[in-house]
Amino acid sequence: APRLPKQGETLKCGGGDVIPGGKGANQAVAAAKMGAPVAFAGVFGGDSHGSMLRTTMDEAGVDTSLSMVSAGPNGQAIIVLEPTGANTILLVPGANNDWDVELPKDLLKSIE
Repeated sequence: APRLPKQGETLKCGGGDVIPGGKGANQAVAAAKMGAPVAFAGVFGGDSHGSMLRTTMDEAGVDTSLSMVSAGPNGQAIIVLEPTGANTILLVPGANNDWDVELPKDLLKSIE
């Protein structure tokens, strides 16, 4: 965006991309690409964004077998970036909210 929008304002932007990621996913992919054995336990959304994220991680060599798939949508972050590098991020948690308080038994066994 040319600048961050003011409250109630709509700005025309130059474009946008849908890129799979997230803090944990990005770190897992980076470590796997550097040759480390990596397992990721999380909740993927049951939509196309969740599938894209899981496929990206699998193709990078991340073991996602301990992860679950939600019936709901994947989490998303909408990032508005100014030419100066300043940004605003809106987080839509989606499937991230579906993580149970208790860890699954398969995951606990793998940690041991």
